[in-house]
Amino acid sequence: MQQKTTKDIASLRKDILLMGGKVEQHVSKAFQSVLDSNRSMAKEVRGEDELINDMELDVESECLEILALDHPVASDLRFVLAVMRINTNFERIADLAAGVAKRGSKIAKAHESFTMPQSVSQMMQATTVMLHNSIEALAHGDPLLARRVREADDEVDSLRKDILTWAQENAAQLTATSISIITIATKIERIADMATNIAEDVIFAIEGEIIRHS
Repeated sequence: MQQKTTKDIASLRKDILLMGGKVEQHVSKAFQSVLDSNRSMAKEVRGEDELINDMELDVESECLEILALDHPVASDLRFVLAVMRINTNFERIADLAAGVAKRGSKIAKAHESFTMPQSVSQMMQATTVMLHNSIEALAHGDPLLARRVREADDEVDSLRKDILTWAQENAAQLTATSISIITIATKIERIADMATNIAEDVIFAIEGEIIRHS
């Protein structure tokens, strides 16, 4: 039984990391579509949602099968429970990335003349690093890296405040664009929050410590 559990856990680890890699690419493409005002790229991002949804269902089925048939205990059980939450967060991140791309298309379609505030690209970069590091922490079982992801969330929150200030200052001249940029910043902040959630689940899987809300 233990040999089967070990094999099933290894397969689950591989699949959740494949999903993480796909979601990371998805987010990167969504962010780039906004910065480049690339509506065709944004359309590609929105079209990838179904694939990620399918991956989520497959990982969820694997988790349920392991729980039902393998009866994992200790660290194996913690890993499966963590993956179930991480899986949900990955799917939500993908949805948010599609929303970012959609808003980027609205900005490009509005044809309003403006310079994208630097805080947007900085927020995207910081969030991209957080997501990447949360996946790396999962891949390598690294609770120290996971804790660094949690610490990085403050920078993203600060950059969002800068973007809100910019939007308020430019709302009269760039009404539609300001609204879209606020929406983009809010969705990016949520992606960062979910990267933090993933990092916290990695810590739970490795150390058995629940640190949410702490």
